[in-house]
This record gives sequence, C-alpha cells and structure tokens, in this order.
Amino acid sequence: MIKEKCILIISLFVLSLFPVYAQDNPWVPIVELATRDKRFAGKPLSKEECEEERKAMIDKGCLLPQYLAYLVEKDACPQCTSRGKISGVSFIGCFARGTRIFAQRKGAVYPVWIAIEELVDQIDEYDVWTLSKGSDFRNPRYHKLSLTSSLQGPEYIPLVVISTGHGTQIKLTEGHPVLFATGKIVRADSVVVGDELVTMDGRNTSVLSIQRESSKHDVYNVMTSGNEIYEHILISEGLLMGDRMLQNLVETAEQKTIFLF
Repeated sequence: MIKEKCILIISLFVLSLFPVYAQDNPWVPIVELATRDKRFAGKPLSKEECEEERKAMIDKGCLLPQYLAYLVEKDACPQCTSRGKISGVSFIGCFARGTRIFAQRKGAVYPVWIAIEELVDQIDEYDVWTLSKGSDFRNPRYHKLSLTSSLQGPEYIPLVVISTGHGTQIKLTEGHPVLFATGKIVRADSVVVGDELVTMDGRNTSVLSIQRESSKHDVYNVMTSGNEIYEHILISEGLLMGDRMLQNLVETAEQKTIFLF
C-alpha cells in the first residue's frame, strides 16, 4: 500500500498523461519537504543549517509560521521553488476524517460508502467510482478505477464546511478542488454562498452556507489511476469532487481555476 503524508512530498506527476493542461499549466513541485538526511535535492543539512533554512523560508513568505512547530518536531526542512509566493507546507486538497467516498471493494458486486480514512487504510482493496467518457453534468456516467496513492496528515488551518441545498455537508481543507455546475474547478476556500455544485445524479445544488471548523484529526486524499481529467472526479458525500491530481492542477493554474469541460 502506498501511503504518504500530506505534508511531506507533493509528488511530481507525469503531465504527458494530461495533454490538455500540460502546456498551459506545467506542474512543478511547489513545496518539497524532507528530513535533513534525505533531502529532495542537494546534500544533507545539519540541524543548524535546517533551522536557518526554515527561518529564511518564513522571511520569503514561502513557509507559513504556523507550520514551524511541525517541521521542528519531524526534523524536517522546507524546499521552495521560485514560482511566485506560495503558502508553504500546505496540506493542500484533503477531505476531513469521516468524509464518505463512493467506492467498491475489489470483487464485490455492489458499491458502498466508505469513510476516507478507511479507504486510505485499505487503498489496495477498493476501487472508486469516477466520471467516465461521454459524461456531462445532466447525464453523468461512471466507472471504477483503482487508486495509485494516498495522502494523510494534520491540518492546522480551520476546515471549510460547505452545506448545500440538498442536505449535504462536506468538510474540506482550503485547497481541495471543488467542481461547479459550470464545469469550473476551484479551491474550497473560493466557494461562496449561492455557488452551484453538482450531485452524483446530475442535479445542481446551491451552497447554502460556508463555515470554518478546526479539527484535531488528520485529513486525507487519494489519487485515481485515471488518464483523463474527468477520471479524477470522485463522488464524495453525494457531490462531485476532485482528487489529489486535480488539487495540484488547480493549485498551479492561473487564478487557481481549471475547467473540466
């Protein structure tokens, strides 16, 4: 089972699989994090050098101060690129503990709702249902895909709690990709009251309220094995939401927005 910490390494994906976005949004690692003796690039750092680098990243605006204690605890160092001012060691794009994902155990006849933390723990045993070829929002089609990786880690910034007109509430980190009825995909912290989201049966549902909620639990995400952008749209709490691959496309896109269709 492949299991990675949300705050450790944001992986570099093979963008040749996604030709629509590869040219306009070349993905580069925004923040890399590694222990001092296993740097993502360059020679190992001494404890003193690592402390100095943390301070430098805070001064540059690349690392948020609230993440410093976690880095010290893990004896880890940030490595930031020069691509603009970034938010630092971010747990970009994760679901809150307890969020239900529509999935199917391999070999089973019927799909089930499974909590994201259980799905991450049993990643090799389940497929998830994603949008398939020929889908549109009025007539969504789905198929099953395996999962290739998962993310898990703490979140210090309050979660975005979205409540919709059809009675669903979903809790996300700020950077989680949310699909609008227009086909636009944005960060969760860009959603406002009145925005239209999409249910799994193709209906529009309005955002009725947005709140913030702190959590002491880890947050989680997964990535499907899909080769097409739409195959990275999952069903979560009855809504269409993006996976880990889409979080990175959104995070590196101009104005933090991409379009599904």
